[in-house]
Amino acid sequence: MNENDTLIYVGPSLDQIVRNGASFRGGFPPRLTELLYAYPFINELMVTPELLAEAKKNIRNSESNLNTLYRKAENIRRKK
Repeated sequence: MNENDTLIYVGPSLDQIVRNGASFRGGFPPRLTELLYAYPFINELMVTPELLAEAKKNIRNSESNLNTLYRKAENIRRKK
């Protein structure tokens, strides 16, 4: 992540770590960095502002890759 890049998390809220719609610029907080290391697929739930609308649309599509990743992240939430 470039320090000037902004990324928005489009996955499910994960208590005490990240909320849906949270935006980040220049890096991630330590707890989120640990989560990204443990579950690398969560990086794919980070999108640029330009791709936000399309990502939200894809999450609602049950056949899309983003929908699959969203559901996979929901399983992490249930484990915690």
